[in-house]
Amino acid sequence: MLYNYQYDSILRQNYSNYRIYFLDDHSENRALDLFESYVKLLPKKYKSKTTIIRNAEVKLALYNRHKTIKNNCRPGDIVLDLDSDDWLIGNQVLNTLNHLFQNDQSLWLFYSNIISVS
Repeated sequence: MLYNYQYDSILRQNYSNYRIYFLDDHSENRALDLFESYVKLLPKKYKSKTTIIRNAEVKLALYNRHKTIKNNCRPGDIVLDLDSDDWLIGNQVLNTLNHLFQNDQSLWLFYSNIISVS
């Protein structure tokens, strides 16, 4: 499953001041159930960083992002939005982003995309 690859890529980061919000937008597959089972097997320090949100009905991406940020983030928080097929490459991504935002107060948005060609 892609979710565990994505989740593991976050857990491997050297930066530890983060929270994970896993949002299921009323999907019809068993992905959320599988993810919940996966998280239960992890050490407490990772489980405590993870909040699972399950929508009772489909709300779509923009609504979900806005609601999650509005209800869970504080001013100054850095938000990293990963879709279900995204993951972090290496273990310095969160450190690098934190460094960039802390050293340039005018920076408010960062976008990245990597396409791997075999």
